[in-house]
Amino acid sequence: MRVKTDSQRVSVLEAAGEVFREEGYERASMNQVAKRLGGSKGTLYNYFSSKQELFAAVMLSSIEGVAFDAFHLLEAEADIPLEEVLTAFGAAYLRFLLREELLEITRLAIAEAKAGDWGVRLYAETVEAGLKSVENLLARRLPSRTLPEGGIAAVARQYRAVLTSDLIERRLRDIGRAPDEAAIDQASRAAAALIVRAYEGG
Repeated sequence: MRVKTDSQRVSVLEAAGEVFREEGYERASMNQVAKRLGGSKGTLYNYFSSKQELFAAVMLSSIEGVAFDAFHLLEAEADIPLEEVLTAFGAAYLRFLLREELLEITRLAIAEAKAGDWGVRLYAETVEAGLKSVENLLARRLPSRTLPEGGIAAVARQYRAVLTSDLIERRLRDIGRAPDEAAIDQASRAAAALIVRAYEGG
C-alpha cells in the first residue's frame, strides 16, 4: 500500500484550492483538480472520498493558523486573571468562527448531513477538538468545589454556548449584518464574566 505523505497531501490541497478559487465550488470538479495536480482522479480519491470532503479540507487548512493563534491565548500565565484570558480568547475565537470560509464549511456540513458525516467530522477535528484547551484552562483555574455535576466539560460547553449562540447562529442563517468588533467584544466579555462569577469564587 502506498504511503500518503504529508507533502503529497499538501500538493493536493494546493491544487484544489486554486481550482476552487478560480471556478467556485459548484463548477469545480475532481477532474479539474487532478489535471491541475498532474495526476489521475483516482489519486485524489486516495486522500479524499468526495469533492465535498476535499473542499472542506482546503478551507480548513487555510484557517488552521488562525485557530492556533486563538487557542494559544489559553496558555496564559496563571497571574493573568481568568476573566481577562477568557475575554481575549473569546474575541479571537469568535473572529475565527465568523470567517466566511468556516461559515461556508459549517453550512455545507449541515446541508450534506444526510449524505454523510464528512463535514461534521472535519469541523469537529479542527474546531470542537480545540475546545479541549478551554477545559484544560478551566481545570487549572476553577476550584473543584464550585463545579456543576457535569464538571469542567459542562462549564466549557456552557462558556461556548453563551459565547457563540447569538452571533454564530445568526451568521449561519445569514440573518443581519456580520457582527462588528464592538459586538464581538461584548459577547466575549459577557461569556467570560458569566463563567468567572458563577464558578471562580465559589
